[in-house]
Amino acid sequence: MDSIDKIHSGIERARSQLAGVLSSVLAANEVDLNKLEVALEWFITWSVKLEDLDDRMWCDGVSNLDVTIDNDNELSVYATVYLGPESDVSTIYKGILQGWFKLVVE
Repeated sequence: MDSIDKIHSGIERARSQLAGVLSSVLAANEVDLNKLEVALEWFITWSVKLEDLDDRMWCDGVSNLDVTIDNDNELSVYATVYLGPESDVSTIYKGILQGWFKLVVE
């Protein structure tokens, strides 16, 4: 498996895990912040690896997570994320994650 295939496989695994956590949030109408932070961290970690194949990034954490359930299959998220290059794990950048997720049954 080449590097790109490994990244795509990692993204798919993390997407599936995140979808499971988000489904639980919508079903229970309550958020387990720890589980969602971890699922987002892994999804972001794998996803940002595609941005620059020569200097790959990773996500060191998600915090200050705020989730709003918008309706039966959508929720909004706002969080602080910490990203850094794999080549220098002592360098960490703080950023804001803001967006929404819509779960679609396939």
